[in-house]
Amino acid sequence: MVGMHTRQQSSVIQPGGKINLIHVECIGDSLALVVNGQSLANVQDPDLIAGDVGLHAGTYDDSGTNMLFDNFGIYAP
Repeated sequence: MVGMHTRQQSSVIQPGGKINLIHVECIGDSLALVVNGQSLANVQDPDLIAGDVGLHAGTYDDSGTNMLFDNFGIYAP
């Protein structure tokens, strides 16, 4: 996928057990990532025509960190 080859840190993401609101839009060949109301990534990839949904989370420094997700929903555009 164009533009998403490496993970990057962001001060928008709140560490230490704080709640982060994540919004992702996948419409046609466009992907947008918004965290806590701030746009973090907008990319287009003409190879995207269909796919599945998954979540991947991790940390840079702490091993064994727990990530909890709730209110997960998928909506058709």
